[in-house]
Amino acid sequence: MRLLAVLMIFAVLGCAPAPGPDQAPLDPADPASLQSHWWSWAASAPPERDPVSDDSGEFCADRQPEQVWFVAGSFGEPVQRTCDVPAGRKIVGPVINLWAKTDGHCVKFMLEAEDRATLDGIPVPVTTLDAVPISIKGVEGNNITGTGRTMRVQGCGLWFTIPALPEGEHALVISGTSGDFAVDVKYRLIVAAGV
Repeated sequence: MRLLAVLMIFAVLGCAPAPGPDQAPLDPADPASLQSHWWSWAASAPPERDPVSDDSGEFCADRQPEQVWFVAGSFGEPVQRTCDVPAGRKIVGPVINLWAKTDGHCVKFMLEAEDRATLDGIPVPVTTLDAVPISIKGVEGNNITGTGRTMRVQGCGLWFTIPALPEGEHALVISGTSGDFAVDVKYRLIVAAGV
């Protein structure tokens, strides 16, 4: 039971720090790179500014990478966020995901994983990313790993990429489950005109 609770804490769904000496530049097409950067983005925030705990969207823009715009899920509670998104950025995030010490935890998690994501009421294609080795670099005391050390773990999940959105407001709904854990996040994404 304790192991399940610990695993669910690490399962999350929606500004990567500059690459460190052990983290190559973000390659959104590479599952290991994408997950390493997303988890490091989430873990690089102090607890009070964590994008996964953010219950309004106040911290959406913090530490975003240049190539894409990351979105996050939650630690299990329903959340509604409003975010201003720069024009010309792809939106990338997990419907539900996990980092684990072994690929066996990922295998079990993925066997039970289910997804649903919509943009403006239209289903968004979701890609299964099975266990791959990733690196997570966070700040001390963060809500994701708790440590400032670089962690080498396995990453897996159900992920989506949405092409750059046209100007205006868009509704992104992320809903995923694995076992008893569920993510239910609604985003109001506001895209300004390109500069």
